[in-house]
Order: sequence, then structure tokens, then C-alpha cells
Amino acid sequence: TKTFGGTNDDYGKCVKQTADGGYIIAGYTNSYGSGGKDVYLLKTDNIGNLQWDKTFGDGQSDDYGNSIQITKDGGFVIAGSKFSISSSGENTEKVRKVLLLKTDSKGNCE
Repeated sequence: TKTFGGTNDDYGKCVKQTADGGYIIAGYTNSYGSGGKDVYLLKTDNIGNLQWDKTFGDGQSDDYGNSIQITKDGGFVIAGSKFSISSSGENTEKVRKVLLLKTDSKGNCE
């Protein structure tokens, strides 16, 4: 059993086994990143030791990673959602958008 994350709410939403026998986990974090909730991507070895982790977000909206797939080039594609604030006059509402994020095999955004 391993745990990852910081002192706030952090969630793993999807996990896949990688070609090297390790695991890739996508979710979201409220502990790390640029503010609010950010996409959280973690890579472990075959026994669950953290190899690297990455966060993705703009600091102005909440970003969630909900699903992950391994791509043919060894990278990863994450599907999720992005919440932003939309204001017009006196009306302010939270708007949800689809988020699609592609990384290389080291989790660097492409």
C-alpha cells in the first residue's frame, strides 16, 4: 500500500499499467500546482515507488483528470474537465469544459 499527495484533498481517478510494469495514475490535487484543483499525474515503478509526478492547471480554474490512456508513442492522454467562472453583468456562473491533455512518456505536456 502506498499513498501520494499532500495535506489537502488529492484524488486518484484512473490507473493503468505501463509497459515497464509500473503504473500511471491520473486524478487531481488540491495540495500542489498553480492554485485551486489541478490535474495530478503520477508514475510509479512496479512496486509502487514514485518515479515522478506532474501537475497541470492555470491557477484560475479547477482542473480535473478523470481518465488516462497510454498512447502508441509511450506518452499519455488524459481526459477530464475544467471549471471556470463566466461573468456577464450581475450573473456569475461556474462553467464546465472538456479537458484533453497529451504528455510524453515523462509527463511533459506536448
